[in-house]
Amino acid sequence: MGKEKYYSSKKLRKVNCNYYIIIGQKSNGKSFDIKSLLLKEAIEQGRNFAYMRRWAHDRTANKVEKYFSDEGLFAVNDFKPYTEVQCYTDNIYLGTRDDKGKQTRDKLVGYSVALSSETHHASLAYPKVYNILFEEFITDSGYLGQEEVTIFNRLASTILRRRPDTHIYMIGNTINRFCPYFSEFNINI
Repeated sequence: MGKEKYYSSKKLRKVNCNYYIIIGQKSNGKSFDIKSLLLKEAIEQGRNFAYMRRWAHDRTANKVEKYFSDEGLFAVNDFKPYTEVQCYTDNIYLGTRDDKGKQTRDKLVGYSVALSSETHHASLAYPKVYNILFEEFITDSGYLGQEEVTIFNRLASTILRRRPDTHIYMIGNTINRFCPYFSEFNINI
């Protein structure tokens, strides 16, 4: 029985790009790898991130916390003293939980945003955000219409505000030839 291989973005990141489109099978470690990278950068360099989903109901506090609750995420990365990710009013924190279950939010590392509510983000500031993680950018269950890529670009521009050295990680599990991002970015499948 061979050792399981998981996705690693190390080679990909050697090519310094603003956009990284990462597509592959489910459960191969794409999201785990990028979450690890973004949490490390937030802790070590103060480079916060925006966690982006298409629909507002996909980024409730409970769902954001579950997204970051991968088994081993904190153990593998040694994010001490933090033990978990907590989401409160769309802000994403690293925090701890005591023996009695009391949570303490310690370090702001990111923000949760939705494409479907892009107009509500238009005048908001996202200080120290240098990375965007857009999860499930390819879908079988429908896009926001013909304007989705325009909405995505406006929201990304609002969040990153012309900061230098920013990165957008777009992660997808399914292949759909009709993904509007492929035609907009001139990607042929």
